[in-house]
Amino acid sequence: MPRRRATILVVCLALIPMLSARSDLLPEELTLQYRVSLGSAELGSLSTRLRRDGDMYQVDSHTQAEGLASILLGGDVKESCIFSVKANEIQTRNYEVLREGRSGYRHSVKFDWHAGTIQFKDGDTRPLPNGYTLDNCSVPFAFMVGKPDTFINRMMHIVGGNRIRHFTNSSITEERLATPLGVLDSIRIEQQRHDRPDRTFTVWVAPSRGNLPVKIVERRPSRVTTMLLTSVSGL
Repeated sequence: MPRRRATILVVCLALIPMLSARSDLLPEELTLQYRVSLGSAELGSLSTRLRRDGDMYQVDSHTQAEGLASILLGGDVKESCIFSVKANEIQTRNYEVLREGRSGYRHSVKFDWHAGTIQFKDGDTRPLPNGYTLDNCSVPFAFMVGKPDTFINRMMHIVGGNRIRHFTNSSITEERLATPLGVLDSIRIEQQRHDRPDRTFTVWVAPSRGNLPVKIVERRPSRVTTMLLTSVSGL
């Protein structure tokens, strides 16, 4: 990381409160509802439900397209994962995604932390990359249990479908944010796609609400997808 960028990140960390350690404080059950938009057009909604079972957590996520979006996207997307939490980090055991409709698909992935491998359904096995490895449906909860040093100066690898996207942290700043839950003081964490620097993944978390990810934006040159938290149950 260039010296200037590293210096900016250190200064930002000195200015913001630490994200709270949540390794054993995720609730027994939690349901998050997001409104999903593409640019200024509303696409539909995302509902993700967390349930605790002993030391493990089960997440079921459902992205439902509405109106014209349901025709363009071809169907709803359902994801599920099982993970544990250790030292403020999530360790996924299993991940599955199902897309309905004409161009539908189903992918499943197993994470073997002892062997250090990621096993895809098609038989492709890859080594766990260095850094922080997550699956797509556990991402919101990773930001709830994390701290700034969970993300700063580390690669973040997100498994979604049958591929892995790689990100580096580009900034951590404070921002006062208007949301459907009210105006909240948030910490803005921006990740830049490692192989495609013109693509970014940004999360706004609210420390006063248990580090809830209240806004998530994935930005590409061709489109900007926004998820805005509209309701919470269980926290």
